[in-house]
Amino acid sequence: MYYGEIKNCDIANGEGVRVTLFVSGCTNRCKNCFQPQTWAFDYGQPFTAETEEALQNWQFKEGTRMLRLVKMEEKYIPQLFEMMAEWTQAREEIIPWAIRKCDYRDTAKYIASLEVKEDDGKYVPDSTFFCLDTKRNIFVGAVNIRHRLSESLLRDGGHIGDGIRPSERGKGMGTQMVGLALAECDKLGIRNVLMCCNKDNIASAKTIRRNGGILENEIVEDGAVVQRYWIRRA
Repeated sequence: MYYGEIKNCDIANGEGVRVTLFVSGCTNRCKNCFQPQTWAFDYGQPFTAETEEALQNWQFKEGTRMLRLVKMEEKYIPQLFEMMAEWTQAREEIIPWAIRKCDYRDTAKYIASLEVKEDDGKYVPDSTFFCLDTKRNIFVGAVNIRHRLSESLLRDGGHIGDGIRPSERGKGMGTQMVGLALAECDKLGIRNVLMCCNKDNIASAKTIRRNGGILENEIVEDGAVVQRYWIRRA
């Protein structure tokens, strides 16, 4: 057997983030096929025992299976303190806002603040998740998922707010984390997901586009150009 490609961080061929193996050979030979070269059964590279082992061991490498979204519990307080300390030392704004709206040192109050269950007139129902690297046992970032959009969120907030801690940027973590957040949106029945970012935040825009985001328009908010992307879920 031969294969054409292995994608270690694939968000386009199924829910969430996955590893995808593209096997060579096709007898359908559809008209206007995007990759007719893959019709040949000997296209690409041979699928060997080493290839299979690499796929099976992917969870132990720098890959998608290291990350999962968790809700805050007492057992994750050390990871939280360590991440927040790094963000504070970097003198950067901690995002998403939901993870800094309450003093995290007051553990019980902080945990309670991370989920709005009912529309209270001030906030829409939401859920906050922390992105846990299960291999290193650290938080790499966080996401806040709004279950519905208020007028202001529809304008320039969106369904998902996300942030990656300074030391974990540039490693593809954002793409994986947003992919996992979209899977949570699926569970909530949110099929059309709005995500927004400032136009000058190139990394954030790339993360959104890699997860299927289609730019609808750009607006100006407080002097900044904000891009509004929609992600259509199956």
